[in-house]
Amino acid sequence: LTAYIYGGAVAVFNYDGAFAMKDLSIEDNDWSTDSLNTSVIYGGLVGDGVDLSGVSVLDNTATADGPHGNVSVVALRLSAGDLDYLDVRGNEAVAEARAGELVALEPYQMDMALSHFVIAGNSVTAPALTGPALYGYAEEAVLTVAYGDVVGNLFTGEVSWSFGAVYLEIEDGLGKLRNVQVAGNSLVGEGDLPALELSAPSLTTVQYCNLVADDGESSLGTFSGSDGNLSAAPLYVDWSDPDPRVWDLHLQAGAPGVDAGDPALTDDDASPSDMGAYGGPGGSAW
Repeated sequence: LTAYIYGGAVAVFNYDGAFAMKDLSIEDNDWSTDSLNTSVIYGGLVGDGVDLSGVSVLDNTATADGPHGNVSVVALRLSAGDLDYLDVRGNEAVAEARAGELVALEPYQMDMALSHFVIAGNSVTAPALTGPALYGYAEEAVLTVAYGDVVGNLFTGEVSWSFGAVYLEIEDGLGKLRNVQVAGNSLVGEGDLPALELSAPSLTTVQYCNLVADDGESSLGTFSGSDGNLSAAPLYVDWSDPDPRVWDLHLQAGAPGVDAGDPALTDDDASPSDMGAYGGPGGSAW
């Protein structure tokens, strides 16, 4: 029989009424299996029907050995609920078969929003890479991803399907990506790592984003220069330290993302909104 390991540190399944978790830190946990028949590990947090605010997933490790060793979701998976102020850094997954996404948002017939987030300095190693740093899937739902940074993540292995640092798969729904910066992510192995991959461009709007691919080029030239999108070095204050937990991903003065976010919104100091995790309304709250 094939074994499935769910959860990791926290597993929440709520199908009746409202449930919320706030100011939760998931740190320094280690999930591993060497069973020949274990095929799935959900590390960090897996949930359904829970709103999350102020959640950090830091320096956790998931390891799956054996011919079926598969780390399906490294840090966090949510299939219903909203998230804000999410910090995912320094997590590592090593799988002998396949490894999937770092963060997965999968709403089904229920709208979901992720706002003000950092996914940075994580690493995934497997012969077959089947998921990006941020994966969003929406069927008959609206998935909104806004004000975030997906930076400095390392993938080692061979890309085995449609793949990007951010991948949005929309079916009979709508995807919205706004005020997000994607840069400095890298792939060691076979394949390409664009900053953004879309399954259905006609069902997805991409606005006021800074998208830089693994090779330093814009991953979607049709977006760069239109709808407020651009492709340029983000110029963070400091992300040179080997420890991503100490990276300062605020923008330097004069960075291309400063005042370049959605012009209909402002930062907390009433200036035009910035791109990235610390821009827009509520961006100074963390």
